[in-house]
Amino acid sequence: MPSWWNSQAVIDAAKEGLREASEDEMIFMGNTAQARTPRKTGALRNSARLESFGGMDMTLKYGNSKVDYAVIREMVEARHYTTTGTHSKYLTTGFLRVFGDMASGRVNQTTFKRIEAKVRMRLKMPI
Repeated sequence: MPSWWNSQAVIDAAKEGLREASEDEMIFMGNTAQARTPRKTGALRNSARLESFGGMDMTLKYGNSKVDYAVIREMVEARHYTTTGTHSKYLTTGFLRVFGDMASGRVNQTTFKRIEAKVRMRLKMPI
């Protein structure tokens, strides 16, 4: 292994690449969930937010003080949905989609490529 591999620049670039790849996966999960979120008035969809607590600690949330039914819509199947393709378990579906991609290796390949690109850019190596 080359001596530069253990440098702080490589470690920092790898962390940055991993964080960005994690954010991308959370955004993908959010987009998947958003497409399936019930939309009678749009309030539930508009309440979605991605909260970051530094590093890779992120949470995708729905609901707020005006939209206090987000958990009910996630957990309880309604009889009729006003928008085709929407249903309960919208967050669960988004998570399972990302989890399935992780199991298939898509996420690992994407994460590795992101980390490699960051390391090469940081060390000014050809791509």
